[in-house]
Amino acid sequence: MRTDFNPLSPFRDDGEKTIPYKLPPEVPVVCVLTHLPDRGEYHKDRWDIVMASLTLARQNAGIDHHLLVWDNGSSPEFVAWLQAFDPDTLILSKNVGVANALRRVLGMFIDSVVSWCNDDLIYYPNWLQPQIDILKHFPNCATVSGCVTRFYTNKADNKTVEWARDNAKISTINTPTQWDIQHGASVGKKNVANMFVNTKIRHIEYNGVKALIGGNHCQMTCDPKMLWPLVPRTDAYMLPLFQTLDMGINDKEYLRLMTTDRMTRHIGNVMSDEDRAEIEDLLESE
Repeated sequence: MRTDFNPLSPFRDDGEKTIPYKLPPEVPVVCVLTHLPDRGEYHKDRWDIVMASLTLARQNAGIDHHLLVWDNGSSPEFVAWLQAFDPDTLILSKNVGVANALRRVLGMFIDSVVSWCNDDLIYYPNWLQPQIDILKHFPNCATVSGCVTRFYTNKADNKTVEWARDNAKISTINTPTQWDIQHGASVGKKNVANMFVNTKIRHIEYNGVKALIGGNHCQMTCDPKMLWPLVPRTDAYMLPLFQTLDMGINDKEYLRLMTTDRMTRHIGNVMSDEDRAEIEDLLESE
């Protein structure tokens, strides 16, 4: 039995009721995967980090986007904060692991541009558009990262190098050692000042657009059609994605690229005084 019409139905008043904002694939999807189960020792600093990271992701995107947060089994306290934060889409899930969440998001938005992001990043102003420009300009490009560091070069990128040698202008450049030091601290690797002294990043230019060769999955803007088949179903909470995703992209002869400037930065689970000061400056610059 039904009485009357749904209030949004055009039959109710014979008018057209349309959604007043853009939806994917017209706008890119920014997906942040969150996981804050408690305020225990490992997660103690992460509360401030994750809340600031989500705020900066939205504040500094610089373009219209659809913000999706997939929460992997966080505490009720953090879930309440997420609901108040009010992303465009909020998915509250039991902890299904990183790879399974990534696979589901790519499948949901298979015809969109998706920027997949960890929950512990700093986002610099207008971080998203340069990644999309590179993704759309370079043929067969699967991922573009704004997290630029020499940690993410010379690994699973030989097919990108081969393509660049045949089709683009290729050279090498130095990037700031400070970026490597900061990233090293964020992943628990100390004393990295001398790790990359003789390492340069390959810089390429294709029909006027510039990029760096390399990539990672802590923050990547991607074509889901290319990536979805490479992400396996798994029972592991944290399946190492380098072997399945990064090497899989290389084996398919897709391109793995980075922006020429640093658009995002990984923090880790501890906020240094330097991190805190930079985050406060970025939040205040809105």
